[in-house]
Amino acid sequence: MTADVRMVRRVVDTIAARQPVVVVVGDVILDRWTVGAAERVSREAPAPVVRVTETIAVPGGAANTAVNARALGADVRMVALIGDDETGRVLRDRLEAAGVDTRWLVAVPGATTTSKDRIVGGDRVVVRVDDLAGPPSAADTALLAEATAAAVQGRFPGTPRHHRRSRRSRRRGRRRGLRLRPRRRRRRDRPRPRAGPADHRGRRRARPRALACPAAGPRHAERRGRQPHCSAATSARVPDVPRPSSPLGKRSSRSPVRGTPS
Repeated sequence: MTADVRMVRRVVDTIAARQPVVVVVGDVILDRWTVGAAERVSREAPAPVVRVTETIAVPGGAANTAVNARALGADVRMVALIGDDETGRVLRDRLEAAGVDTRWLVAVPGATTTSKDRIVGGDRVVVRVDDLAGPPSAADTALLAEATAAAVQGRFPGTPRHHRRSRRSRRRGRRRGLRLRPRRRRRRDRPRPRAGPADHRGRRRARPRALACPAAGPRHAERRGRQPHCSAATSARVPDVPRPSSPLGKRSSRSPVRGTPS
């Protein structure tokens, strides 16, 4: 076995295992072979008389490419313009028999499907008859463009595009840390917390307010650039100054009752 044959087999096995989606867009043709035996010459003209024994019809043009890709194991979607005649129906049947998805074929009313008929007499082609389709109109080109976009997106022609994400894509977005739902608006009457250091989840924590008690440490409030709220904390920052003694002497520990003479 040569290296080229091994490489081809490796490529075929890879395509069959992955099953890629292939969209084929182009001009399709129906190739026919009328096979027979040419035993004599006609009396009306110097032409051989072929006695038909077999008729073969296979997809040609871009349709042949679609059939070959499907034979390799790919999931093929055929996009083309065909006519609503017998040739177009035969071509569609041949593609479906080969496993090609033909839901994106656009049948144009009154149009002709291109076909090439070959008459084989013995071991040679006697004559070939071509039946060609006319140029497409602007409306047919627009239909072909819509069918191409639908085939690439994986939807049927004529169905609207879906903008909502599926449940699977939303679940995948949560795993990646994406926010797929709209964020709720905060009410204006509620105060917005200030941004603080980030926690282990990457979220911003609200910055703590100034300390209200000196027991927690006034230095923390000074480091934040804020003043403590309680008077005890304020007095804690003022250096101790000796107070003058009272002339009345030492006061009792009990405070006098309001309204009674001292």
